[in-house]
Amino acid sequence: MPERYDMNLYRPQQQAAPITAYTPQQTAMPSEAPEPSIIKPILRQWWIVALFVAFGILGALSYIATAKRLYTSQAKIYIAPTSAAAKDVIGVNERASYLETQASIVSSTPILQRVAAADGMREMKTFAPADGDPVRFLRDQLDVELERKTDLIVISLESPYPDEAAKIVNAVVDADGQYRRADCSKKSNSVRKALT
Repeated sequence: MPERYDMNLYRPQQQAAPITAYTPQQTAMPSEAPEPSIIKPILRQWWIVALFVAFGILGALSYIATAKRLYTSQAKIYIAPTSAAAKDVIGVNERASYLETQASIVSSTPILQRVAAADGMREMKTFAPADGDPVRFLRDQLDVELERKTDLIVISLESPYPDEAAKIVNAVVDADGQYRRADCSKKSNSVRKALT
C-alpha cells in the first residue's frame, strides 16, 4: 500500500511581517492663516450692493417728496409768585409744585374749552384728524412743559399749517390769561366779602 503524505506538513510557512512601532509624522504647521475678507465677496457682487443703495436713495427721496411738513408754534408764559415776599418765603420744592400745578391748568379742560369757543377755531384744518373737535385734539397734541430752572411754562403745538398753529397757541395763552384774571378777581371778591 502506497504511503500517504500529509500535504499540510510540506506547505512552506509564511513569515510574519516585522512589527514596527507607530511614530506620528510631524506636519509643518502653516503660518497664520489669512483672515477671510468681507470686502472680496462684496466686490464680486457689486451690482447687488449698488441695487440696494439705489433703492435706499429712491425710497428716501420719495418719502421726502410725499411727507407732510410739520411746523411748531411755541409760546412761553411767566408765572410770577403771588407776591414778591412769597418768592423768598416758599421753598424750592413748594415753588416747583406750584409751577407744575399752573402748567396742568394750562392744559385743563376749562382752558381748552375757551380755546375751542374762540372765533374760527372749529373750522381750522389742523383739527381735521379729531373730526373738528379742538378740545379732543388739543388734549392729545398740545405740549405744555416747565422750562428748567425758570418760572416759565412752554406751550407748543405741531401742525402742517403754520399760521393755524400760531393762532391756536396764541388762543391758549389768551384763554389762560382770561382764566387767571377771572380766578384772581373771584378770589378778591371772596376776600372782600369775608372782610365786610
